[in-house]
Amino acid sequence: MKHTTTDLMLGATAAVLFCANSTLADVYVLEPGGGPATQVQDAIDLAQDGDTIELGSGYWTYGQDYLPFDLDGKRLTIKGEDDGWVVLGPDGKERFEYIITVHDSLAKGTSIQNLWFVGSGPDTGGVISVNNATLVVDKCLFMGLQGLFEDGITAVDSTLSVTDSYAISNSLIYGDVINCNNCTLTVDQCNFIDYNRPDPPRSGTGIYAVNGHSTITNTVFDRADSPNGVGLAIVASWGLIENCEFIETYGGVNVGASGGDDPLHINNCIFERTTSMPSNGTNPGRGVLAYGRVIITNSTFTGPDNGEYGGGIELVTGGIVAACTISDCSQFQYGGGATATGFSIFWGCDFINNKIEREGGGLNLRSGAGGSIVLDCRFEGNTALNGGGVSTRQITGDVPVRFYDCVFKRNEAQDYGGGIAAMQFGGPLALKDCCFEYNDSGVSSTRTAYSSDYGGYDRPIMSFEGCTYVKSSTPPPYTVDLGGNLRDILYPGDDTGIMLYTATGDFEAPGLDMPTDKHSVYAYDQSTGESDQYFDGWYMLQNDTIDAVARLDRDELIISLKGSGTTTPTNPNEAAQPYEGEDLLAFTATAFGFNTTGEWRLYFDGSDVGIPSGSAGDIDALAIEDDGALLLSFAGRFTHPDLGQIEDESVVRFRPTQLGEDTSGTWEYLFDSAYSGLSAPGEDIDALTIQQQWPDFTDFFLSTTGNCTIPDVTATDEDIIEMMWFRTFATLPPGWTHLWASGLNDLGFSSSQANLTGLHWAPVW
Repeated sequence: MKHTTTDLMLGATAAVLFCANSTLADVYVLEPGGGPATQVQDAIDLAQDGDTIELGSGYWTYGQDYLPFDLDGKRLTIKGEDDGWVVLGPDGKERFEYIITVHDSLAKGTSIQNLWFVGSGPDTGGVISVNNATLVVDKCLFMGLQGLFEDGITAVDSTLSVTDSYAISNSLIYGDVINCNNCTLTVDQCNFIDYNRPDPPRSGTGIYAVNGHSTITNTVFDRADSPNGVGLAIVASWGLIENCEFIETYGGVNVGASGGDDPLHINNCIFERTTSMPSNGTNPGRGVLAYGRVIITNSTFTGPDNGEYGGGIELVTGGIVAACTISDCSQFQYGGGATATGFSIFWGCDFINNKIEREGGGLNLRSGAGGSIVLDCRFEGNTALNGGGVSTRQITGDVPVRFYDCVFKRNEAQDYGGGIAAMQFGGPLALKDCCFEYNDSGVSSTRTAYSSDYGGYDRPIMSFEGCTYVKSSTPPPYTVDLGGNLRDILYPGDDTGIMLYTATGDFEAPGLDMPTDKHSVYAYDQSTGESDQYFDGWYMLQNDTIDAVARLDRDELIISLKGSGTTTPTNPNEAAQPYEGEDLLAFTATAFGFNTTGEWRLYFDGSDVGIPSGSAGDIDALAIEDDGALLLSFAGRFTHPDLGQIEDESVVRFRPTQLGEDTSGTWEYLFDSAYSGLSAPGEDIDALTIQQQWPDFTDFFLSTTGNCTIPDVTATDEDIIEMMWFRTFATLPPGWTHLWASGLNDLGFSSSQANLTGLHWAPVW
């Protein structure tokens, strides 16, 4: 039976009597504006175990539509309306209580579903408090929470499950998104996006679990819109972390010491560019920092700039690492790839292109690591001051560190030990069936693959059995790619963020030898502030104008050209490719940069799918989604047979079933001026790209044909705007758009005549 808000106001006593004698669960339906601020608590007071309280779709204002409510030990479901969105937002005033309290209900059956909790004000961090209870949180969003000590979810002596939920752009100084003490915690299919903003630096984490078992699976911790990273992702003692991604976080997983014998098992995870906090270079910044027992398997770690000890992994009391790849990690003390103090096993791991300023480019073994085993590992292209591949220091005792079937290739030390360096009291080392090839050290008298005598200290003799090694007399013929990036054809990639752009206006930019032209694509590098010519279309496109661009893969661009024309082939055996303004062309390169060469083909025929010829149907903005769908905006206004009226500020989605000469597919609206606020003359979207994409929202970069003024942003035609699109919002929420780059001040354009006509964001090549 369903009860509405009116039922609660007029028939409280009757409802209590009814529920007490009913064998069926009841549903209480509440609406924003439909009752007093206590209406949720009123419904809870009437409800019995097994009942559901459903909040109607809309924005619920704190103090007006709801106040903190307590389930009072009942097994209830609190949920947002199905197929709708329910936002529990603040009223701009400070609050110091958790919104929802669940306590004294250990039996299964209590859940919170389909709710968006929005903070954006001081002391709005605390959302859910769980004590001595069992709770499921499903399909919820925690966004913009702010607080000093509050956690998004606090659980004590409980069983907590969080599934299919998001935490976005929260700012908790000493709080955590999820904090569990003595709990059984399950987190699955969740996304923590910019979950603890770093300015000023926060001490809070994504998930903090102490004195309990944790199972965290299929979850992403992502920097989102912060250029430096976000916050420590996970603190846990024992359990399982599996199939998770950690992307540009301030540290990945901290393994806490546990009183029991069970380890924390980390399996099949990705740690990408985990880094230390800007305010404290020695802050734990590696992918995994383990103070307790840990087993790490089938995971990858990439850098750079990962902290002080162990760029990818630091085992403080030892551990097991198997079948992992640690590459391009770097820091400034010991162990560019990993460091271990305590008995450890490294089995079947690859240490590739790691870098350290002091000792152990690939691996550093220190005090307490005596007896450790390094089995079937590969050390290649690692660099250090001493011990390009491996270094050891302060290992005491008679039990050697054993290396079996390891490969040391093209490692380099500035001073001693290209392959291995046993430093001060570096302990006995035993190597069996290992291969040393083209390792090098910088001191001419000791250009050897290994060094066991340094600084006047006595060293135990390193024993070799069945090993091959090379004393190189010249530096090895290789270079270390510090980013480990893929390299495009005649154009090096970079993982610091590249923005491809096209433009008109005959202007100059830092890094370019000559003014820009309208038939070329340029690459702006955030790390240097300079541009470079990526695609040279002068010969192939003659005087044609590129007005949209997207990068399909390493050697292929999708390009829209203004008006109609024909490309000029660079090879006399190739045919020219005709096009119209409503078409998209694919260019497959054999060389990028100056004197670009390659072949053209028709990628998208707009006339096949209802786009009219002429200026109105000219495609002037393009982005490609993860699944290959095309996002398009047009230069003018026209009526489409499937979509109806399309404005020049609109963005529509085309899902292709076939591309090329006989293009076919389906259309749908993404957003128009009613959502974005772009409606005035000159506010036509003429450049568009995707920064990041999730199932229900997308982070866009865009530019407009002229000056633009919308909430939170004032921009010109040479500027880049960042704007979030939310599938469930009819209009853009405040605070989700800002000026990402000024063409004059950030990109360095020499003239305000510059007009960006195409954008493509390529953070990793």
